[in-house]
Amino acid sequence: MNYADRYFLQHYSTTAEVGLYSFGYNIAMVLNLIVTAVQMAWPAQMFAIAKKAGAEQHFSKILTYYVTILGFIGLAFSVLAPEALVIMTTPHFHRACTVVPLVALSYIFAGTMYMTNTGLETQNKVKYMAPIIVVSAALNLGLNYLLIPPYGMMGAAFATLTSYLFLAVVNTAVNLHFWYIPYEYNRIAKIALAWGLIYGTSLLTRMPNVWLSGLLKLLLLGTYPLLLYVFRFYKDRELTRAQQVFQSGWSRVCAWRAGA
Repeated sequence: MNYADRYFLQHYSTTAEVGLYSFGYNIAMVLNLIVTAVQMAWPAQMFAIAKKAGAEQHFSKILTYYVTILGFIGLAFSVLAPEALVIMTTPHFHRACTVVPLVALSYIFAGTMYMTNTGLETQNKVKYMAPIIVVSAALNLGLNYLLIPPYGMMGAAFATLTSYLFLAVVNTAVNLHFWYIPYEYNRIAKIALAWGLIYGTSLLTRMPNVWLSGLLKLLLLGTYPLLLYVFRFYKDRELTRAQQVFQSGWSRVCAWRAGA
């Protein structure tokens, strides 16, 4: 699912297309470092939480917070990729930015799949994981075969995104069959809406000066928590906690300035 698309691109497209796709893919693959780190640490935490009362609510909140943070990181890579490539590379590589958001979303779905694997892991039903992964891999190969000849590297990116989305959805559904977790789908949908609005707006933010364009996009990324607030994403206790943290931090800054 990670590397088969290169072989299809090599066969049906050009070496230059393979290089561009690999370059853009590797930018978004930084997310995989985060996903892998969480994947390694998560099982121990998952089994510990599973033993507690109200474990279902804990798992639900953790997934929401995980998608919120990982989604923002993926959004930042997607929004800033064009300016980063202009600054760091020659014009030949600039087109690689087009695959970054699709690959970033793919790894967000991969991370979601690991985080929702509670039912199979805790109920000792991991035997169901193999057929899900095999079918997802077969879907990936089929989509590569269908999409890469007409669409090149964009076809490869869409094949990767679709197969990881399929893997996340099916794996989550199977896990819920063995242990139902009331995930906060409404809040996750609001994250997706904010993600789409900010990325769509970034496509319209084109300035002649690459540094100015990058600055505007950084400001645009800063609207992520504000949009979530407008969409009523935050719960009252989260807003209260955020206010307490802000007041505590501001008090320390004031005390430090007074002492200085």
